Order: sequence, then C-alpha cells, then structure tokens
Amino acid sequence: MWYKNWFNQDYLNLYSKRGELEGEKEVESIIQLLSLKGSEKVIDLGCGAGRHCHAFARLGFDITGLDQSKELIEIAKEGPGKFIHDDILSFSMPDTFDLALSLFTSFGYFRKDDDNLKLLSKAQESLKVGGTYFLEYLHPFSVRKNLVHAETLIVDQEIVTITRQIEDDIVVKRILFPGRSYEERVKLYSRHQIEKMLSQVGLEIQNVWNDYQGNPFKEEGDRQIFHAVRSK
Repeated sequence: MWYKNWFNQDYLNLYSKRGELEGEKEVESIIQLLSLKGSEKVIDLGCGAGRHCHAFARLGFDITGLDQSKELIEIAKEGPGKFIHDDILSFSMPDTFDLALSLFTSFGYFRKDDDNLKLLSKAQESLKVGGTYFLEYLHPFSVRKNLVHAETLIVDQEIVTITRQIEDDIVVKRILFPGRSYEERVKLYSRHQIEKMLSQVGLEIQNVWNDYQGNPFKEEGDRQIFHAVRSK
C-alpha cells in the first residue's frame, strides 16, 4: 500500500506549513465545536507527527496518538502525549475513549469501500457507548474545482514535481523527489456516502460542518467535517 512508504521526513517537509500552530488552532476549534470539558480521554487515529496530540496534551487532555509510521511516531514522541505505533486496522482498545479523531484526511486510503468501512468500525469500537467520533474529510466539490494537475515546488532545497488526477473517484497524487517517488491515493466520498458508512458501524450523525468554524455543510463547500456518536 502506498501509505506504507510515504509517511516519512519527505512527507513532513512537503506539508511543513501544516505545523504545530495550525494544529493548535484546529484543536481549539474542535474543543469549541464539541463543547469539550477537558476531562475526555481522546485518541487520534492516524496522528502523524502528533501536532494535534501535542496541542490536546498541552491543554491537559488525556490524549493517545496512533499511527502506522514508525518514523512519524518517533517524532511525535518528542512532544507531550502518549503514542502507539500500530496499524489502525489491527489496533484494539475497545470501549476506551470518549473521543476519537480522524483529521487531515486520514481516512479513505483504500480502493474498496469495505476496507475503508473497517477503519470507521475501528473508530466506533475504540469509543465508549455515547462517545464521539470527529472526522475531517475532503469535499468532492472543492477537490474537483481546485485540482492542480501539475506543479513544481522547492522542498527543503530540492526540486519536487507533483501531479494530480482523479481516477475512478480516487484522487491520485504522485510526488517526485530527486531519486525517490511516492503516491497518495484517497477516495472521494460524498456526504451521503459517509453518513451511510457511519450508520453502518453504529455511529449516529449529530452535525456536519463545512469548516472548523462550524459553518453549516454546503454542497459546494470546502471540507466535510462529521460529528457522530457511538449509539451502542
């Protein structure tokens, strides 16, 4: 799978603008949107280098970050919080958390819907009954409207070429560094499709927002942010 190779230092360098400061702002928005009290036990599924976890930990939350990338987890451990190196699909801490997070498009990595559904099922399983799932995701309208098919960037003093296309509702991003290349493959899902999948695994929709400011979902919007609760 493409994600086994990509989440490393090159990934961090490419997305260097998505750093700790942005993570802090997004965590502040999550706290407001969900009216969190600070006593919640939280897990970030696909935490990467831990920027959101660090922000939660600094605010006093009991936060655990999970990621399949050993390299990113080791970097995450340099900041506050607890971190686990494991694949989300094999991870098991049932009925443990008050809040589970899937942020910065850490969902939709598989071509088959059933495989993506397994990730949602793991999120549901990790929650206590009545616990909250918060999913931030791509908006198909925004992706199609703003897709940049090709660009060249300077990343950490290297020339990097990026191409993007949509193949069978999968956004395929190819990243070419000097002497090494990577891919990202993320499946586009509509609001209706995600709501159906959440319902299938026992997560009941409470709200759907367009952004971290809590603006209502728009069919021609920027992001899809789902707030769901484990029903049983």
